[in-house]
Amino acid sequence: MLVLTAENISKKFRLYHQKTQSAVERFLMLKHSDYETLWALRDVSFAAERGRILGLIGRNGSGKSTLLKVLARIYRADGGSFKHDGRLAGLLELGAGFHPELTGRENIYLNGSILGIPRETIKARFDEIVEFSGLSKFLETPIKTYSSGMVIRLGFSIAIISEPDVLLVDEVLGIGDAAFARRSIEKIKELRAKGVAIIFVSHDMPLVASLADETVWLEAGRVEKIGDSRTVIREYLAHLRSVSTRDGVSSISPLMQSGISSGIEIEDIRIYDKGGAESYLFRPQDEMTISITLKATQTKASNIRLAIQTQSGEECLGPIIRRIEPSIGTSEFKYKIHSLPLNKGEYQLNVAVMDSEMVGTFDARTGGLGFTVGGEAEDTSGGLWHIDGEWM
Repeated sequence: MLVLTAENISKKFRLYHQKTQSAVERFLMLKHSDYETLWALRDVSFAAERGRILGLIGRNGSGKSTLLKVLARIYRADGGSFKHDGRLAGLLELGAGFHPELTGRENIYLNGSILGIPRETIKARFDEIVEFSGLSKFLETPIKTYSSGMVIRLGFSIAIISEPDVLLVDEVLGIGDAAFARRSIEKIKELRAKGVAIIFVSHDMPLVASLADETVWLEAGRVEKIGDSRTVIREYLAHLRSVSTRDGVSSISPLMQSGISSGIEIEDIRIYDKGGAESYLFRPQDEMTISITLKATQTKASNIRLAIQTQSGEECLGPIIRRIEPSIGTSEFKYKIHSLPLNKGEYQLNVAVMDSEMVGTFDARTGGLGFTVGGEAEDTSGGLWHIDGEWM
């Protein structure tokens, strides 16, 4: 059953290139201000159902947070419309709805009133809010002294007792300690079981994949794709990898820098899952196949160097070397990882084609193509390596 429907929502902003001298000048239009129109959202349509979780993904600036603010009526749409049944509650920005000079206790009542929760309800469930947030020791302390994680914990604890029909959550589930994150995820599942529709924004693809029943991918303010979360996320990550590969660093030899062809170059790199489908989202112990396509204009003994790095550049797998002698034209070389030994995180490939002595580099791709490893939403195991073990 649908609880929220949005049709062709559009929102624009003015980007001023020149600052006016005063508010009076702008009001009286005595000074012309040059600006351009930025459409943050263009014709966005989707629907949310009771008892289901809808994920919103996309790059920074794609319109995710703007969309939630339109739904929460913080922004007024410049086109389109939306409607929802029952109460809508939102946890959209760090510190939104709190007064920094007031204590945690006072802000519970203030934030609750902003969410439309009757004071009697807040009073009756006050202990429940405090217990869930785990902030009983800080109730009489001004909010301005709280860490970002503490603010999020308090805000989330208030929002969930408002008994909403639609809950909007913007990039907050990853903030705070692992124990609170686990409780938050369990609470979201509990709300879903009670029939609450939840719309949440996150850059944590494993979290979206494991929580969201359906996902909307926004690209430059437009809906790029809506559908099954894992399918949409795979396509989104593939898009990100293709963009970053095109813009990535290519480390080449002095020979190539001089304008002389090396005779061998990397034409394409792709990652496939166990079923042979191109994928950039995996779980620990999944099977992965890395495909490297080379283009050669001359035959020469060479080596492929393959390594997997963390986002910070720490080499965690490899280097894996294969001696080759590619034929003229294109040749494909594959490396299969039978059981991915990595924990949840973001990783990137480092691929190079080197000479037979492993001294000179004919072509390289570093810091571009990568993949995401994740588990279930409750998976909070840390460290780099995934150890296949169990308590006895």
